[in-house]
Amino acid sequence: MFGPIRIRFSTLILIIVSFCVWAWTTPPTGTVIEEHVSTEASSYCGKYLGYQLKQAQQFYLDDGDVGPVSGLGILLKSEDYGSPVGDMTIALHTNDPGDIPGTVVEGSQFAFTPVLGDWNYVSFPESGIGLDKGSSDKYWIVVTTAEQAGDNDAYCWHRSNSNTYDRGYRKTFNSGGGSVWETQQGDFAFRIYGDPILGVGIPILENITLHTCRLYDNHPNPFNPATTIRYRVSSDGGSFRTAIRIYDILGNEVVTLVDRIQGPGEHAVVWDGRDGGGSDVSSGIYFYRLISGGTVVETKRMVKMK
Repeated sequence: MFGPIRIRFSTLILIIVSFCVWAWTTPPTGTVIEEHVSTEASSYCGKYLGYQLKQAQQFYLDDGDVGPVSGLGILLKSEDYGSPVGDMTIALHTNDPGDIPGTVVEGSQFAFTPVLGDWNYVSFPESGIGLDKGSSDKYWIVVTTAEQAGDNDAYCWHRSNSNTYDRGYRKTFNSGGGSVWETQQGDFAFRIYGDPILGVGIPILENITLHTCRLYDNHPNPFNPATTIRYRVSSDGGSFRTAIRIYDILGNEVVTLVDRIQGPGEHAVVWDGRDGGGSDVSSGIYFYRLISGGTVVETKRMVKMK
């Protein structure tokens, strides 16, 4: 959150995946729907005294919580245990009978190299992840690391000394890589965010459908320094006032590329990566939106690279 002319296929896939899910130390935007911050003690994820540790934290969403989910994070301590290497994988899991982690929630798993001493956020900005609400639908944040060579090589993060959170959160660990989950007292620090992304729940006019009014994928994407946005204006009922607007990940309008009456048919506009004041925007995720007849038709995501 994501050269050489020749890129191996495996490397290309990794690059593409990195644009779908991001990890960084700056909090994502949106409403915090769950938060548990603690600095009282530490917890390990890695290999500790011969056991390969896998950590998990249970949670559920209240009926009034915001959804879907766009980000979650764990607070890693700067003093890691030993010399851990490799990525840490974080994922949301469903709850199986017996209150243990079940299957991975689709689109929620991501591996990243943790930054020690700061919040490490993993955010899913494209469309969010839908989670059911209510205490009957529990979920797990499950964190694992690669197999470590040494017996005392583990990443650490803050947790409390006891189960003090009023929703019965708990942390467990998986010893030796086995399938038996063992309850361990204490909760680790985490946050979960509601989805702020523009593309969720977009209204569409009854007389304008994606078959007659369409926003196409920009090309190239990722891009630098410019990209072309193609779109189609409806042929139903004559001309419409059409707008193409660019937004940043916070939902702020960056620039309006088109805002005029346009006849039906195919159209295209080039964005040169600059804002409305003519300044070059920073690299990152941006959204482009087609508005026709005063109604949002479609929003898509693109990535600017430097």
